[in-house]
Amino acid sequence: LSFGVATVVLGEKSGAQDAKADLQQNLFVGLIAVTVACMSSALAGVYFEMVLKKPSTGEDAQQPASLWMRNMQLAFFSIVIAVLQSSTETPKEEFIGKPYLHGFTPWVWTLVVLQAGGGLL
Repeated sequence: LSFGVATVVLGEKSGAQDAKADLQQNLFVGLIAVTVACMSSALAGVYFEMVLKKPSTGEDAQQPASLWMRNMQLAFFSIVIAVLQSSTETPKEEFIGKPYLHGFTPWVWTLVVLQAGGGLL
């Protein structure tokens, strides 16, 4: 994400700019902010999964669920939210009559498979 944002910002920097806009923006501060946002988001996701997948301890501790079951438990809520959102949203006029996955190219499917595979590991 940081690399992509840096590439876009540097591409825009090479174009013509106002002197006023150049004074108000600081490339270094922006890149540091994006890096911190990416790192904190990643750490929050990993910590959240660790908390949810950590086996319970104590006197009344039950046998922990398998890793696959915990992954299904985590995925369940995102699936419910996605189904509710897609069923309540009215489609834009340009998408009426087109299939739900319209526009998915082979590259998009490659990314979907990589993300799904990464979630299973």
